[in-house]
Amino acid sequence: MDSAQKLDVILEQLKGVSETKPADARMLDPSYYHSDELFELEKERIFSKEWICLARIEQIDKPGDFVTVRLLDEPIVIVRQEDGSVKALSNVCRHRYYPVAEGQGSTRFFACPYHKWTYKLDGTLKGAPGMNNSSFDLSNCRLPELPTEVWMGFVFVNLDLNAEPLAPRLSSLTERVASYHLDQWKAPCIFDERWNGNWKLACENALDSYHHMGLHEHSVQVTMPGLGTEFVEAYKAWNYHRTPFNEKGVNQANEQAPEVVARLEPRDALAMNAIFVYPNLVIPLLPFGANWLSFVPESIDRTWVFTGMAMDKSILDPIDDHVALGVATQKSLAGINLEDSLGTSELQRTTRSAFIERGAICEKELGVFHFYKYLARRLTS
Repeated sequence: MDSAQKLDVILEQLKGVSETKPADARMLDPSYYHSDELFELEKERIFSKEWICLARIEQIDKPGDFVTVRLLDEPIVIVRQEDGSVKALSNVCRHRYYPVAEGQGSTRFFACPYHKWTYKLDGTLKGAPGMNNSSFDLSNCRLPELPTEVWMGFVFVNLDLNAEPLAPRLSSLTERVASYHLDQWKAPCIFDERWNGNWKLACENALDSYHHMGLHEHSVQVTMPGLGTEFVEAYKAWNYHRTPFNEKGVNQANEQAPEVVARLEPRDALAMNAIFVYPNLVIPLLPFGANWLSFVPESIDRTWVFTGMAMDKSILDPIDDHVALGVATQKSLAGINLEDSLGTSELQRTTRSAFIERGAICEKELGVFHFYKYLARRLTS
């Protein structure tokens, strides 16, 4: 079977998901993780059109604070404006295409290192040395601005200049998490990683906690046993599953986050709600923290993972050294992430086997089934 035929098979399987009962659901053909043609379609119809979480608001706390990121082949700089708003700009000089910013920091303006063209924080051109005798019109030159929205402290960017707003799509989720006061939580821990695997493998791993008893036997499983996982609900823009705490997890929540536990309903106070925002953001939400992972493909088998942990002020305020807290939290999260990363890279290899048959989807991992439905909407229309 050639590559075009494999793509047709994958798309036909995706189309069939809408007609499949959850009890009959199966994983897709393994070429789904290895098809260059499918990956190009994903870039065109998903990552060039959808809202992607690329930063946290804490990274750009004050006017002039910026962070540089990349989405597909687009270099982007996300910067806090003088009026407190947030903008995402193309990080490519309008003269000779050099990046105007690197890394993360704070500035009064952007100066391209190549020829020192300078830009204001909003992207308008401030100065262009040596262009006085040219017909070039400085007043009409600026760094292109990309649609940007901040939701619960997460900074989303869209490469589609005509994208519909994000907030209305997430209104049901905003209502669902209202009692957490998530919009007031702060992240003392923000970091990134690179995993050697297809972005969908990373997403599917996040779409179920059934795997706690396997990949996380000595970490997450200790307080959130995987067999307790239950898929709860699916919406057009998001879905979530719930994993109740065992006695040790309940005691941990009561000890670390008593104020949050007190304001939550029992279903939330005594469990993890793993929220998945399509196409690629998972937020395992617990009383004592909101861990997140945004899976952004860099290639068909390499994924940039933007991750960290946000916490309620009742947890953060009594702690004097937030830097030390962030270091300790990152160490803990990195250990769990390593388990998931190894699982992802191993699956990237084994899904090349010639003897694979499409596996059944367990009721505890129905998030994967609904992820397929999302992909079908985006890729087969």
